[in-house]
Amino acid sequence: MDEISKLLWLEEKKVELQRAYNFCIKELKMPLTIEEFEKVWYAEKEDKHGKTHLANMCMSIFQKRKVNAGNSFEKAVERLFQSNNIHYLKQKFVDSEGQIYDKKPSHSNHKLDYIIPYKDSKTIESCIVISAKKTLKERYRQDLHLKSRCKKLIYLTNEQPLECLVQTIKGYDCILVYQNALLWTFEHFLLKLKYFQDSGCNDFT
Repeated sequence: MDEISKLLWLEEKKVELQRAYNFCIKELKMPLTIEEFEKVWYAEKEDKHGKTHLANMCMSIFQKRKVNAGNSFEKAVERLFQSNNIHYLKQKFVDSEGQIYDKKPSHSNHKLDYIIPYKDSKTIESCIVISAKKTLKERYRQDLHLKSRCKKLIYLTNEQPLECLVQTIKGYDCILVYQNALLWTFEHFLLKLKYFQDSGCNDFT
């Protein structure tokens, strides 16, 4: 089986090589023979980052794209905070008492996506806690235990949640923010955060 698998993989690589070569000859008018092209096309193990081989470079680019897709929502959220002059804490730890830590403490702790502090808050008791989930699903439960320990627990999502999920989160006395919501759109959310940081008043209507 191992030998057959290796043989099939070699055959697949040859097909890939020919396909790439045909494209480069036709579209780029590259003056290389297929033997010369093979030397710059593929080095599976030796060139993982694609510094000298084209196929490896393409794989590296698309792998990075997959990673960045997972982070794109968080980057967009941070850009919104920054452009609206909202001070935020990112990826901080809190213990069972709500104390905020920059680094992971040795005792019981939980990592938060974002904290919106009021002045120089040392605990989440006087803060808004933000849980940012590109896709919500059941992941909102991870932070539910914090809702009674902070000013407000707010969920942000990049998806259009099902109405049953909207009502479930509302039933927990939490807020769910998403585009085209009836009330809690991102625009409304940012206005409330700004008002909170300027006045300390947690008006979440």
